Formats: sequence, C-alpha cells, structure tokens
Amino acid sequence: MSDRRLVNLDAGFTADDFTTETGSAVEITARRLRDDILQRAEVDVFLGSEEELMQRLAVSRTTFRQAIKLLEHEELVTIRRGVGGGFFTRRPSANAVAHMAAVYLIFQRTPLVDVLRTVMALRVEAVRQIALHADIQVRCAPRIYLEQNAEMHNWGDVREATRALNRYHLLVADLSGNKVLELFINVVRMFGNRSDALAFTRERLREHYLLMQREAEAMERGDTAVAEAIVREQLEVSLRWLAK
Repeated sequence: MSDRRLVNLDAGFTADDFTTETGSAVEITARRLRDDILQRAEVDVFLGSEEELMQRLAVSRTTFRQAIKLLEHEELVTIRRGVGGGFFTRRPSANAVAHMAAVYLIFQRTPLVDVLRTVMALRVEAVRQIALHADIQVRCAPRIYLEQNAEMHNWGDVREATRALNRYHLLVADLSGNKVLELFINVVRMFGNRSDALAFTRERLREHYLLMQREAEAMERGDTAVAEAIVREQLEVSLRWLAK
C-alpha cells in the first residue's frame, strides 16, 4: 500500500531562489527532489501530483518534466496514472547503480586491476565480519551454499557456473551486511564482462571454487586470519589471469 504522506519539500520557492544554486534550473529541481527523497529513504511515498510539485518547486512544466526524467533514470521516482496516481518514491536497484558505475569506469578507461584491488579490500572486511559473527548459522551459510552448488566447475554450462560463483560472492556481501561490497561486486561483474582476460574456463572455475571452499570453511570455524589470506590469494589469482 502506498504512503500518501507528502515528502517535506521546502515551500514557497521563487525563480530568484535558483540563482543562489549552481547548475541549470532542471539540475537544481532534480537535486531538490532527490535530496528530499533520499532524506526520507522510504519506498512508495507519495510526492504529489505534477501540478502540486510544479507549484511547490516554482518551476515550469518543461523544467519539472526534464527533472523528473533524470530521477526516473536514477530509479528514484515512479509515475502512476489515473485515480490515486502521481509521483512516488522508488528504491533504486543495485544492478542499475552498478551498471552506471561500470559505464563510468569503462569510459574513464579505469584499469581492471584497480577495480579488483578495491573490491578485494572490501571482501577482506566482509569475510572478517562473517568469521567474527556469533551466529553459527551465518558463519556456515557460505559453506552450505557451496555444497548446494557442488563441483560447479564440472557443470556443462560454464555461464551458469559463473553465475553461481557470482551468487556466492553476493551471499558473502549480504551476510556481512556490507552494501558497499554488494554494489562493487556487481560493478566488477559488469566491468569484467568486457574483459576476456577474466573469462572463466573450467580450469579457472575449479581453481576459484577450491579457494571459495577453503574461505567458507575458515569463516565457519571463525578463523579470520585464514579467511582474509584466502581473499588475498584470490586477488593474486585474478591478477595472474590478467597478466596472461
């Protein structure tokens, strides 16, 4: 059910207000809406109708619609037509944000090694958090996942095995509570899809799978030092692949 409470936009804007902020009227309008949405950080909150928002923001229809298009692209707003319709807040998906981050990094010609080193540093912290967790159910979850996807390197479909491997890393991120890591794993996945150097073969899948097994066992028994060392070993393996 939608929450039709209005987001607290500042009231009484005038055209003169826009001269005190940098950027075009469209950018400023989008920024004000974005800031209010992010401050609320709730899904399905009613922002208002087009007429209401135009009046409260003191902008033209053209400016408002262009600003809304920016927020739609960011997956912060959804539009509903008809009775009870209007503009509502939305939670952006990690995939959409990761896609844009990957596009930016690719456009900047960011070396893949820089992305790998960054995500591995985050993974070190993630496995440490899991290994230190008091709940054995959390600590054993990675090992159970691997058992459920046993011998993935021998699967006939390498792409499906690769997806299963990526799901393991996303599980580790989720168990650690590290949303930054979850985002960056998606970035690396999308970024790495453009690099043949990181494409998985059965041999590479086997090497990575065995490392994940050791990592999962270390986390389950609460051995932070070994778990962290295996993450670093995974980085060295990936760097070796890139060097070939």
